[in-house]
Amino acid sequence: MNQLSLKEIQEVLLRIMKYVHEFCVENNIKYTLDSGTLIGAIRHKGYIPWDDDIDIAIPRPYYDKFVKTFKDTDEFKLFASERKNSFINYARVCDIKNTIGDYHTPWTKEDVGIWIDVFPIDGEADDKETWEKEVHKLIRYRYFMYCGRLSYTKFKKDVSITENLKTLIKKFCFWWINPYLVNKRYKKLQTSHDFNNSSYCGEMSFLNMWGKKRMPREWYDCEYILQSFEDTEFYIISEYDKVLRQLYGNYMELPPEKDRVAGHSKFVQFYWKNH
Repeated sequence: MNQLSLKEIQEVLLRIMKYVHEFCVENNIKYTLDSGTLIGAIRHKGYIPWDDDIDIAIPRPYYDKFVKTFKDTDEFKLFASERKNSFINYARVCDIKNTIGDYHTPWTKEDVGIWIDVFPIDGEADDKETWEKEVHKLIRYRYFMYCGRLSYTKFKKDVSITENLKTLIKKFCFWWINPYLVNKRYKKLQTSHDFNNSSYCGEMSFLNMWGKKRMPREWYDCEYILQSFEDTEFYIISEYDKVLRQLYGNYMELPPEKDRVAGHSKFVQFYWKNH
């Protein structure tokens, strides 16, 4: 199998995103480009040149509808804990026809290729002390979920005995952690505050940055506008500047050259299935 170049990864991602966009428009589901993808849309009118993923975010009421109604095809498939085909607590739309991924930490039992991440935006506690306690508890759940995922690491034929011994150790150490059960407890807390009745909201399923930040709900309960992205247009929140400044500061400034690296390449490599 031939490994995909960055340009090829971006082309497949764009094809997945176009399908997701069309589905959301047809089903009246609000979504916005998110994180680095949103920065790319504003700063570059497309990908950040070195970026190898696409992230979108959907307010919880629309997210639940998205997961419930998404139509799989022979090329694209939705993976989500609600479908019991994923160990993680947000959704991914994957290419299952053309590409295959070799990833370090399993997040599904199935063999999948390139994906885009779909994050729910959930309501949060109005009281800051309560919010902080809930975030710390979710971080602990996330750690146990990660450990549970390690028990599903697969043995490989084309690696050293040492590497497969490490896999055996992971399975032995973490066999007792059920990631599905941890995910269920995580989601119960994650969705304990109704989005429509909360003053604040956040991306509680992925707490790397959001665990330290929270947004007024109005920043996501707002107008969604079309924004140029490569050869097409996708939706973004009209309050994108406030969100990006809250998360990244001066997001229009390029990072140091040493930091201009693809994020996914650290933990997954993608290959063509039939090339």
